[in-house]
Amino acid sequence: MASLRKRVRGNSPTFEIDFFASGQRKTIPLGAKYTAKTANELKGIVEMLQRYRDNGVTILDKRTYVWIESAPQEIKEKLAKVGLIELAPTHTLKDLWDSFLEQKARELKAGKIKEATRNLYDFISKRFFRFFDDPNEALADLTKERMQQWKDYLLDEVAEATVACYIKETKACFNWGVAPKVSTQFFSMQAGICRSRF
Repeated sequence: MASLRKRVRGNSPTFEIDFFASGQRKTIPLGAKYTAKTANELKGIVEMLQRYRDNGVTILDKRTYVWIESAPQEIKEKLAKVGLIELAPTHTLKDLWDSFLEQKARELKAGKIKEATRNLYDFISKRFFRFFDDPNEALADLTKERMQQWKDYLLDEVAEATVACYIKETKACFNWGVAPKVSTQFFSMQAGICRSRF
């Protein structure tokens, strides 16, 4: 069973959720931005996760699963820190491009693609990181708006047909590393006409 404590720091109330696990008291501190309603909801989720863990249940009920999936990353990290959930590894833009380029190097070695194709992907990744200057930016944090800003940035730098090719080849990278349905939400912007690569 978990308990909810309210504290006042300065002029703002904050909440803490306390519970016991493996004979130790654990605390989930919540900042001033979290309301009493959210704190109570999280307390209920903590209690549910405790019950599951205590009873050896590994599959969450739909309500708990949806709540956790839709929770802000900060809440997920707090739940993981106290051992109630496990976070999937965070993949970065650099992870995606590095893995993709390694795959293309293997394809080149196997004779499946030409060296010019591999070099094109390498060049496009460099152009990509001129705009996305933090290679450790999480893939999960990428938005359609940021991708549109990248396209606008490219349009200021190169011709529209070249931008269309950059988008097409970047989409290939995202389709390779991310579910195509997810990739499509980023690349639904108008690309214009793209000539074949070679």
